[in-house]
Amino acid sequence: MICTKRFEKLADKYGMKIKKCVNLWFDYDTGKLKHFKHRHDIMSVQFRNHHLMTIPKKMYSFPKVGYRPVNNRDAFRSYFEYEHHLKEWDITLKRTDYINTIMNVK
Repeated sequence: MICTKRFEKLADKYGMKIKKCVNLWFDYDTGKLKHFKHRHDIMSVQFRNHHLMTIPKKMYSFPKVGYRPVNNRDAFRSYFEYEHHLKEWDITLKRTDYINTIMNVK
């Protein structure tokens, strides 16, 4: 069962946005971007335009062995593990001043 829409509703409930992930290669010698590429297999969960966690584009309610990212290292986790991490981020952001340290607000 694909749980992507379910995760989007949960993230929206907590005030987080899900956006496309981009790989950027920056050449420090020239000061210009060398390569700009959208990743088709992962998405970014953001709060106030700050990246919190990376999720797969398609989420399953069970760990699927063959469903791996492009770099082919580890299989993606199940929906429930990502849901748990999202709730932990919500608690961290709402109950502490972590977002102020990210945004350098004093």
